[in-house]
Amino acid sequence: MDEFLLKMLSDLELNSKKRNVMKLKELGGQIAEKAYIRGERRLVSLIIVSYSMAKFLEKHYISKSGKWDKFYSRFGAFLQSAKEELREGDMDSFYSVIDSMVESIQELSELQGRFQSNIVDKARIKAGTQIYAHGASLSTAAAFANVDKGSLASYINVTKLPDKYGTLTVKDRLKMAESLFGM
Repeated sequence: MDEFLLKMLSDLELNSKKRNVMKLKELGGQIAEKAYIRGERRLVSLIIVSYSMAKFLEKHYISKSGKWDKFYSRFGAFLQSAKEELREGDMDSFYSVIDSMVESIQELSELQGRFQSNIVDKARIKAGTQIYAHGASLSTAAAFANVDKGSLASYINVTKLPDKYGTLTVKDRLKMAESLFGM
């Protein structure tokens, strides 16, 4: 059983219930770091869930709408199912549940229709940004998050990412790469 992922699901549930947007965004960053360190691209879907929930909760016209209750009920059921799959050690089923959550998020985003771009696409950019912030190259971060490198670079360019995280030296990036690939 993956204790880290189980904790992330519990934190996702708790912070969604408490409507704690900042903690949900921080959670996305924690998952991004672990995804990059583990080399697990499939974890990006869980980052998307975390960031999307934060975004939905920021938008009162969504979280106070009639569609929200139905969505949130399904979200809770997905979380319980994902926890069960983790406890059973079935990672393929776990990721299938997480991917279903992302589809449900996409549906709600499209139903609300007020977003300039799809909330899942925005969350992918955020995921790529977090992966980049944790030491990945721009190309690697874009590949992990399944986003266009140019779109990711444009977003990173307008953020204060270097101020917030600092940058890794080439030596530190090399050490991280060596540890990832057992060199």
